[in-house]
Amino acid sequence: DWVEALGPAGRLAYGVIYFVLELLAVPATPLTIAAGYLFGVLQGSLIVSVTATAAASAGFLIARYGLRDMVIDRASQFPAFRAIDRAISKEAFRNILLLRLSP
Repeated sequence: DWVEALGPAGRLAYGVIYFVLELLAVPATPLTIAAGYLFGVLQGSLIVSVTATAAASAGFLIARYGLRDMVIDRASQFPAFRAIDRAISKEAFRNILLLRLSP
């Protein structure tokens, strides 16, 4: 009800909350269902699509530019990660595809 009381700002508030929770890796399904319940299927889908895309982009940029050195330092301690890194550097597309398809 507090979201409805905010009017259009409620949609923005929900989007900001969704964005932050997505960055923190909170499961998206309950958040997405809640958006549909609160705003209707069409508006909820629009809010979720825009916000999830923004959160994914922000997560990529944070990982790529903000935390890359830390991740490399920690991952280099494990032989499996070093092997994956070497393999990806040789045939990136094929190996990323195979990693995404593996359970």
